[in-house]
Amino acid sequence: MGTTVSTDAELIDVKQGRVVCTFHESGTSHQDLVRHASVIAERMKTIILGGPIPQVTPETFGSTGSAMLEKRGKSQSIPLPASALSQTAVTGPVAAGAVFRSRTFDTRFSGVACGDVDGDGRSDLVLMDEHSINFFSFENGTLVKKGEFQGRHYETFKAVDVADVNKNKVAEIFVTCVDRKAKVTSLVLEWQQGAFQALVKDSSWYYRVVRVNGDKQLYGQEGGYSEPFSGGVSALDWDGCGYGRQTAVSLPTGVDIFSFVKGDFLGKGADQTLWVDPGGIVNLSASNGKIEWTSPDSFGSTPLFLGERAGQDLEDQERIYINSKMAAADLDRNGQSEAILVHNRDQSRGFLGRFRKFTAGSVKALSWNAAGMQTLWETEQVKGCIADWALEDLDNDGRPELIYCINLDSGTLLTKIRSNVVVEKIE
Repeated sequence: MGTTVSTDAELIDVKQGRVVCTFHESGTSHQDLVRHASVIAERMKTIILGGPIPQVTPETFGSTGSAMLEKRGKSQSIPLPASALSQTAVTGPVAAGAVFRSRTFDTRFSGVACGDVDGDGRSDLVLMDEHSINFFSFENGTLVKKGEFQGRHYETFKAVDVADVNKNKVAEIFVTCVDRKAKVTSLVLEWQQGAFQALVKDSSWYYRVVRVNGDKQLYGQEGGYSEPFSGGVSALDWDGCGYGRQTAVSLPTGVDIFSFVKGDFLGKGADQTLWVDPGGIVNLSASNGKIEWTSPDSFGSTPLFLGERAGQDLEDQERIYINSKMAAADLDRNGQSEAILVHNRDQSRGFLGRFRKFTAGSVKALSWNAAGMQTLWETEQVKGCIADWALEDLDNDGRPELIYCINLDSGTLLTKIRSNVVVEKIE
């Protein structure tokens, strides 16, 4: 403003929702701005990494400026946080026709899956956040924590699925993971003698288990270097020492492993492909490639994203957002598949490549009729977004439950990240 320049900055601890450092200073030239930036950088480095606090004097900016640099709270390093799922039991029975909702956790659940993780013949619940995998059993109307796996601090978990692919009556946990340079470093876990053991480490494959008419199928797609995916999607199976490629999956051009499900949605005795484009639009394609239906609105995505290329910092790249899992199931037993998928309402409508602001979410079942794919049923809309879901018999009563995890807040600025888990009976 005229001959005066001003610099204002805040360092915010997003998880704790508080300002830990503020900076206010004025000057008379661009050189003063450079000096401001230098002091801010040194001060913030001290707070994050620890060490002696640099002294700021008027000489730092010359005779024309007087610095104001305030620290709020104790300087400390930032280690990988412990899992928010520390308690043993999460109470709340799943009653017939009722809704179970867990307590609220101060973390962002990004994945949920079900399967017999410990080999006792009963379904278990697996929850994933950015750096940990936790599994729970359902006992006497209560979710009881049984085990936990902590990932490496420089990696982020992006997807989780559960299936007994190696047919040993203990379900494996398939964890899609990327490091901070956007390199795929996935792993496969199995519960053995009271602890998680890694059957596969640092795999270059993205994993996804898709349930089609009651059967679970493991799919994989390799990560690329100059782009997020290399090659197409393949069905994978256990070959005695790992998960080998079996058959290629025929998909529309550009459809990735996180964006499709196959089923007989038209009731013609052959599978069609339901797929989601980068803008969240849902499409139904026949086996000959003809598009039979396109959704009028975007179904959104999840908050999770991949980078465009490996070797560069993930946070500095354009983001490829991951779509929520989809499934095909004959819910009304009419011989025709229905599609189950998440509808997250994105305030940015997908127009901002690096930004998603979800205001509400629901799980929908879509069924084909003469007018196209129509809503067969929909859960109540929840505030925030639905990060992931599963349709399984969690309480082992012979009837499926719909389990989904909700991110209640975006976790930006001073808003705390909060999540919980909902279980609904599907009659």
